[in-house]
Amino acid sequence: IMMLGIILPLAVFLAQRYGYKRVFFWGTVVFLLGTLLNSFAFDYYSVLVARALGGIGAGALFPLSIAIIDKVFPKQKVGLAITLYVGLVFGFGSSLGFIIGGYFVQFINWHAPFLLCLIVGIPSLFLTHFLHEETPLNTHLKFDKWGYIFFVTFIASILLILNSAKAEWNTDGWNSTFMWSCYFLACLSLAILVPLQLRRKDPLISFALFKRNSFLIGCIVIFFVGAPLYSTQILSVAFLDADLGYEKHTIGILLATFGITLGASTALTVFLSKIINVRILTLIGMGIITISCFLTPSISIYSEHHQYLWVWNLRMIGIGLSLGPATALALSELPPVVSGAAAVFITLFRQVGGTIGSLWTEVVTTQRNIFHQEMFGAQVESMAPAFQSTFTHLKDHLVHQVGALPAEAEALARALLEKNILTQAHVASIGDAFFLLGIATLLSCIGLILEMSLSSIKKLGKNTL
Repeated sequence: IMMLGIILPLAVFLAQRYGYKRVFFWGTVVFLLGTLLNSFAFDYYSVLVARALGGIGAGALFPLSIAIIDKVFPKQKVGLAITLYVGLVFGFGSSLGFIIGGYFVQFINWHAPFLLCLIVGIPSLFLTHFLHEETPLNTHLKFDKWGYIFFVTFIASILLILNSAKAEWNTDGWNSTFMWSCYFLACLSLAILVPLQLRRKDPLISFALFKRNSFLIGCIVIFFVGAPLYSTQILSVAFLDADLGYEKHTIGILLATFGITLGASTALTVFLSKIINVRILTLIGMGIITISCFLTPSISIYSEHHQYLWVWNLRMIGIGLSLGPATALALSELPPVVSGAAAVFITLFRQVGGTIGSLWTEVVTTQRNIFHQEMFGAQVESMAPAFQSTFTHLKDHLVHQVGALPAEAEALARALLEKNILTQAHVASIGDAFFLLGIATLLSCIGLILEMSLSSIKKLGKNTL
């Protein structure tokens, strides 16, 4: 994520200077090279290097793909094209990835999905080379090295703060010397970066785009949509794998419904956007996300498949109804000439929103897990008749059905009951994390409603005059 964020503005600059087709092509090459190295990774550091290399390639692909669509399609069709693109990429693409990844990891090894990604990605090089036309070059464009340095410092500091706050080595947490150093660097670099870019004629980071309400609101919504999207994918895997103990291919099949639902709902917005304003469509999607987050605490380890799948897929419906329209909203009032600069912020807000959202939910889950463990533990009375009955039945089952020795069965039964308590506490803490995330998305809904109301009042005032 850090390499992807760092490379975003650099990729757009190189695309403007040397051509979108050329940079997109070589970005694909770098991404596939990182994927190839992942398929041969043998330890933590080899995976780290390979993923960083893949992040450099992805940093070129994500913003340029949106910018290319904005340049190729006529303005009245850009919204539909981007909405369909988002549905295919984040919807059906992730669905296929879940299924293939689950089966390959379960029955071959964890390297196999990377090899398949490499095989599938190679044809895109030929399609890019033969089907896409090169864009006009701006050979007089100069690189803003100081702006890039301060941008890299800001992004790196923010991500280090989020990743290091609860790290085991950081014993002082948010108040450690390292964290305060990151706070200082983040604030200082941003304070220098913004006025530096606003004064430049051809800025590397175009903050002037935020003067348009549609772009500002679109980026904010994308941030709050990215948070539940990434958090749901990460914590649902933890729930199915660690808490329920499902096999990897079963997890892949269950989570494939995410992509199908997301893709179908995004495709639906292609038709709905013709009759419903994108702001209203985005608001409906954010409202559905909020409702699904508030329903998450109802999930427990005893829930049936349909109970937690419908809550998760309801969230995917909301994401599908809001992510594409929010992206189209952000680009709606911008000319194609600044689509590359706009794509940097759109990609950055989505990725950083997803990173912050997933890290935030994990931090909340960790903190609330301690609370729920104490609460569930306090409710268990070892001498209570109900506990003794459950303990006795479990011990007899281990002796007569599993074949454990009587001396071992007692200790094993107690360990299983303790594990059950810990699992229930973890699931309850996940529910708390999504409840708080629902409050955040609710606030974004209120902000969107206020923006729509102010826009309507301004239009009414102009019409009256």
